[in-house]
Amino acid sequence: MPDRAIGLPKVSVIVPTHNRADYLPDLFASLACQVYPARLIELLVIDNDSSDRTDHVIAEWQDRLPFPLRYHCKDNDGPAASRNVGAHMATGEVLAYTDSDCIPDMHWLANAVRSLRADCDLVAGPMVGLTRWSDGNLVRQYREALRDDGMYPTGNLVLWRSWFDVVGGFDERYGIYPWGGLKAGEDTDFAWRARRRGARLRFIDDVVVGHQLAPKKQRSSRKWRRATR
Repeated sequence: MPDRAIGLPKVSVIVPTHNRADYLPDLFASLACQVYPARLIELLVIDNDSSDRTDHVIAEWQDRLPFPLRYHCKDNDGPAASRNVGAHMATGEVLAYTDSDCIPDMHWLANAVRSLRADCDLVAGPMVGLTRWSDGNLVRQYREALRDDGMYPTGNLVLWRSWFDVVGGFDERYGIYPWGGLKAGEDTDFAWRARRRGARLRFIDDVVVGHQLAPKKQRSSRKWRRATR
């Protein structure tokens, strides 16, 4: 239900994760700084059977955040299934999808909801690449996606819950191959199915999410240097 005092909808932030315990604190800290009212936010982390300290990180942060953090662990059948589970658990009118290695701008939710209330049904925005040293410090950033290229990654996708229901959720056939590899493309498929049903999707420049890029393995780096000599 909307908050009657200010007329804003409740937002459910949904995050699939798998073995990203080292990245989750950065995500949680950025969400804690959102200028959107904390009483209108809930965070759902859907864990694809992580084998690292993800559950311990969740426990450490549940009392630190200004909004509820709900955690659900499931079989590792891919992020598409996790995004559907998160949506079914969500109580908000707006679903905000990001990833466990992302750092949303502090105005991410406020700007996305403003656009949803103005003239659109789904909102996408820039994904900014963040490069880090091996100790985890962010040292440099560069822009990866600054325009509407038709891909609509779920690292930065915000929509009315009603449109999730209209589309029927993410196609879980975009899951995990038998050999463990990830099938990609469920986000683009979802967005285009929504558009074909008449959804108004806008790429909004000030709805920004940073994406932490994993450092290259040292072995790969040495191989590249040898190849270029």
